[in-house]
Amino acid sequence: MPLRGGSSAGRWKLDTDRGRWLVKTLRPPADWQLCAMRVSGTLERAAATAGVSMAVPVEPRGDAVGYWARLDEDVFARVCTWVDVAGPTVVDPELATWAGATLAAINRLELPGDPAAEAAYPVHPVPDWSDWLATATAAGVLTDRQARALLRVVTKASRRVHAELAAGPRFHLAHRDVSRTNILLTSHGPVLVDFDHAGPEVPWWEVVHQVFNLAWDPGRPQPAPHIVRAALEGYLDAGGTPGRASAAAFTGMLAANLAWLAYNLWLATGLRPCSASRRVIAAGVVQDASRTITTIVTSTDRWIALLG
Repeated sequence: MPLRGGSSAGRWKLDTDRGRWLVKTLRPPADWQLCAMRVSGTLERAAATAGVSMAVPVEPRGDAVGYWARLDEDVFARVCTWVDVAGPTVVDPELATWAGATLAAINRLELPGDPAAEAAYPVHPVPDWSDWLATATAAGVLTDRQARALLRVVTKASRRVHAELAAGPRFHLAHRDVSRTNILLTSHGPVLVDFDHAGPEVPWWEVVHQVFNLAWDPGRPQPAPHIVRAALEGYLDAGGTPGRASAAAFTGMLAANLAWLAYNLWLATGLRPCSASRRVIAAGVVQDASRTITTIVTSTDRWIALLG
């Protein structure tokens, strides 16, 4: 049975006499996708071995990249156990505590990550942003006023990220998308899915990024403090190592949102090819992502208090 939504890969539900499975297919993968498949497979395999609550992947046979088996020259497929969802994912303190403990379990794997690898968040020069935003203005994606305000925010965020990277922090492989979309509630408890965006990240940056994303409901102007506290308590109680309560803790959140904004700017303005419908979606994402990165930059000083 074909499934709608999810990632760019084709998704299928497969019922067999040995159980039910989720099958993903991808064709043809670009070089960056092959890199992502290798990286995500490394982390996913270690997480499954460590007993992280997740959809269990099936080991591929023959030629494979990570958990993706090559079916022919251009087609890859991967299989994992099907997860029966018991209800919608609501982020309450109990789920936040579980998420914090799960982040601690993944961080304890201590798989080294290369911050210069293709799977890392790209940090683009400010002059490039200036050109892209000018193109966005010409294309009607942003008004001139919006573009000028966004350039100021992006400049500040980029400088903060560059400064923290220059300090040489240690990177490990991280899930990088522990979101309400990727946490499924089952009759046996929460399950983490979709390691597709795994990559290198500083462990404490990863924790702060994912915790604040979970606490930041789209209907709220700011993250919910009680959700942040519950998640951090779950992280610490599970043996997670805390970092400093400082602006540096939000570096991963800034870098990820800058990368997401840049990617959608490229799509919305035609700097990267995509369908007309995807271009319209990207233009909407640019508006949302602009507000998000602005809120992060202007709120960091207040959010630091939630880390204490």
